[in-house]
Amino acid sequence: MKKRTVIRIFGAPRSGTTMLQQMLAGGPGTLAVGEIGNQLVRPPERRQADHWPPAMKPFINIEAQTAHVQLLDHFGAHTIIDNSKNVFYVVDSHRWALKSGLRVVNFLIYKQPVDWAYSMWKRGGSWNGMYLRHHLFHLHSGLEFVAVPYQELVRNPRPMLERICVHASLPYSPDMLDFWDRSLATVISGSAGVRKQHQRGHSKIVGQATYPTDFEETRQHVEHMTRTSPLLHHIRRGLLRRDVMRVAPSLHGHRYAPNPLQALAFATLRFVQQSLGIEMSSFRARIQRTPSSSLRASSRSELGESSHHSDKRS
Repeated sequence: MKKRTVIRIFGAPRSGTTMLQQMLAGGPGTLAVGEIGNQLVRPPERRQADHWPPAMKPFINIEAQTAHVQLLDHFGAHTIIDNSKNVFYVVDSHRWALKSGLRVVNFLIYKQPVDWAYSMWKRGGSWNGMYLRHHLFHLHSGLEFVAVPYQELVRNPRPMLERICVHASLPYSPDMLDFWDRSLATVISGSAGVRKQHQRGHSKIVGQATYPTDFEETRQHVEHMTRTSPLLHHIRRGLLRRDVMRVAPSLHGHRYAPNPLQALAFATLRFVQQSLGIEMSSFRARIQRTPSSSLRASSRSELGESSHHSDKRS
């Protein structure tokens, strides 16, 4: 008998986590719970009831350590899909699931820097700091995962989904491509764009082909940083090594096996977050309208002087 499974889908905000969750939720015996971790990391008295849909309200006081098991039991599901982005919850819930005897499969979905920068630019936010922090954290957390490139998923959804389903031990169905034609009864939070597609009852999966002229200066800068930044090169190599089309599926699921340095770094981050009350757990950047010149300045600051030296060589 196969173990019950927790499918974890994480990544930086605006990277397609909710879309991929809804695609996979079309399989039989699956339960999609959205970004439940954003609520479970809070004490029960601080959880926001209006963020919980009716089907989930009985569980508003659920213990985070046993949440996946209790929800699987209650809804009679074999697989639960959680796309929480809180980085501490991503690691903690993996350990809790393994301790409860569940199999865990992790997917990190990501956009290329220029596409992610455009997603943030549309909302008035800067791109570089959050992109770096999310991806560097997961690459060096000691958590096993496979990487799903968003652009390839929207360009070739069927072969990508078929491969993702092999990793997740889910049967592929063409209905997964019609992810908007499905109930969101148990999903907490998630993407507003995906919710609108559900409400309309129709949509199409498309990638970004062109950008507005107002974004051109920022686009050129981001593409230059992509070519010259050692950190972005490091992230790209790490994600390619874990690409969903390259790596072999794990029948037993993914492990959490940090080395001593990774474990120390994680413990230090948690101590700082808990001691100072900083919202480091989700690494959310302040969303504010930022001129292109400020974006360039902040990018150079966060990506380091090595990129500045590359400017001189190019």
